[in-house]
Amino acid sequence: MNFFIPRTTFQIAKSDGADAKSHREFASVMIAAMEAACDHYGGSLREIDPFTPTLLMMEAEWAELRMPYYNLWPSIIPALTKLRLDVDASHFKLPVSPLLIRFPSTVPHPLRWSCDGQEWVVQTLLVDDQPVRMCEKLRHRHPDLPNGSDVPALSFFVDIDEPVEGNEMFRQKLYKHCLTLPGWSIERSFSEIPGHSSADSGVQYPDHIVQDLARIVCTLCLMADDPQLVVPDVLSKDKQKFAESRDSRLVAKAHNRGKVGWNVGADIEVSPHYRNASPAALYWTGQGRKVPRIRFRKGCFVHRQRMSSVPTGYLLPQGEKR
Repeated sequence: MNFFIPRTTFQIAKSDGADAKSHREFASVMIAAMEAACDHYGGSLREIDPFTPTLLMMEAEWAELRMPYYNLWPSIIPALTKLRLDVDASHFKLPVSPLLIRFPSTVPHPLRWSCDGQEWVVQTLLVDDQPVRMCEKLRHRHPDLPNGSDVPALSFFVDIDEPVEGNEMFRQKLYKHCLTLPGWSIERSFSEIPGHSSADSGVQYPDHIVQDLARIVCTLCLMADDPQLVVPDVLSKDKQKFAESRDSRLVAKAHNRGKVGWNVGADIEVSPHYRNASPAALYWTGQGRKVPRIRFRKGCFVHRQRMSSVPTGYLLPQGEKR
């Protein structure tokens, strides 16, 4: 099984001769140049382009964490998108932030659609526990929230390998967020994912795709501590040994080599029964049953070796694959 491996804005610019030495340095230089250009034309960067600086800083923070990722196996995707989450939104926190979610590249998955005669498929999500600033544009949707306040949210950029108009080298990503306010249901957050005027240009995303992606992000937040569902992705030569022993030293070894990743749902049985039904369920656990967790019913798991070959490749600081 192979998964999409994106290139960050810095990696693309570096291949074109950018002289910055790190994602952080590149982000700082680019954002300063954008702010200067906006000042020259009498506008603010937040008003003209609030998304590119957010992406650059998110990529910089992700690179500094050694590019952690989740490989989302195809058998688990339908179960996550069908699951209704009647949970207070404040429960949703990422296990690692920022985090890259990688979708399968060699096996079809359902997060695909057609636009203007071309098929598009979700390749990756870059997700962050990042607050959003409440502004006047959002006040009519959320009049109970004070203007200028930082509101907790799960923010994510969707990569479908869409070229930037006028610059085929770079890729255009869709930015979305859902609020994770105490007292809000996450279903309310899903129904109020905001749009932006820039979304009218380029590839049009169906609403159900955006909501499915938000649901996947939230369900992953409630699965992170389940060792049957979320399994470290160790070095290729150590996979068999780790499957038999679950030796944490093999995980540390992979991390030391720059491979900081996990496989999600690799041990879920691939069969028509589990494709058509949802084996996932929301359970309340812990003292007083106040902690929500996603669990899969018994009988859903098989040995990974019976399913398919193991994932290959991992991310390095300059995006090379090993």
